[in-house]
Amino acid sequence: MTLKLAIIAAAALAVPTVAHADVCSFAGKEGPSTNRTPIYNVEKVEYWSAPPDFNPMRWRCDWDTGRCSLNGFVISKTKVGGGNQPTIIFEHGSAGATDLGEVIPDVQSLEEYSCAIRRFVDAGYVVFYPYRRGVIDNTDASFVPAGTPVQWTNSGWAAQDWAVWSVNNAGVDMNSDNYTGQYITYLDMEIDDLVPGITTLINFKRHDMTTKLVDPSRIAIVGHSMGGALATFASTDDDLVTKFKFRPRGFISLSGAAMSYHGSHWWHDQLTLSASINNAPLFFTRVLDEDARVPNDFASAREPFAAIANFTQASGMALFSPVGATCPNDTPFHCQHAAFVQRADQIDRWFPTVKNFLAGVGM
Repeated sequence: MTLKLAIIAAAALAVPTVAHADVCSFAGKEGPSTNRTPIYNVEKVEYWSAPPDFNPMRWRCDWDTGRCSLNGFVISKTKVGGGNQPTIIFEHGSAGATDLGEVIPDVQSLEEYSCAIRRFVDAGYVVFYPYRRGVIDNTDASFVPAGTPVQWTNSGWAAQDWAVWSVNNAGVDMNSDNYTGQYITYLDMEIDDLVPGITTLINFKRHDMTTKLVDPSRIAIVGHSMGGALATFASTDDDLVTKFKFRPRGFISLSGAAMSYHGSHWWHDQLTLSASINNAPLFFTRVLDEDARVPNDFASAREPFAAIANFTQASGMALFSPVGATCPNDTPFHCQHAAFVQRADQIDRWFPTVKNFLAGVGM
């Protein structure tokens, strides 16, 4: 049976106005003043590098230097209590184009999703935060335990770079449908990176441990924004079934493609198609008024969820009233979308339902 549909804090309910974002540091220490130890362990992990015979003129690599290296962070409590820990793979959103066809660097940091990631870690999960291709890390060194490598760049083409190049290379109009079609094509290609990512993760040993940290039978994939769309698409990927003894237990979309959903029919078509395949339990969230430029509706969660309504997987959905964030005047349409996963009081709204879903799928 599908989980009972959860519609939480309907739009008629008032929500207090909040600022845009909180930051939840991973640099804290605990214990007596003479022997304080870090609360969190944060390690940079290379989850893919090219084999010797790999052609560097591929999308995972830097064409100018031939460098082929994808990296991310593994975050856990320092006092984790041994190996075999349940693990969340957290897929970030995109900091890509501001206008159609315009490309800006895709810059990410641990600060962006710090409060959400820390909520999972404090609840007993390890979190693997893999940066996708071409992403630049901008994490401040003071934000993580001393010695954690920061300010690095993944090799390869970021999704928006590839989409713009592909449309231009095809000699077709740079319109929303053409761009989105190429963007989704590349997101599907980036799902292939989950295979080396999971392989690295299930064999990962912390520098201070002799046992493997992660339980390979208890992994779930969570994503926000474009990361939420990627999580939905990944739920259909055969490689995640055939290449591992255990496949991920569930896939969670936190406002997946909410900022883009009404911009092109491709988002509706591909997200609902992926959900209808129903290879694994899926959970969708959406907050109203995330994007003031388009209709204020819950379509990006409701329509994919409806596509799985007749199946027996333990899937679910949670819909939320507006965040009510205080936003900069230049980006009001993006602010609530970000605040939903960056504000501690907003995370309080969705985390319990996500935690219940994870418990229901054995996490």
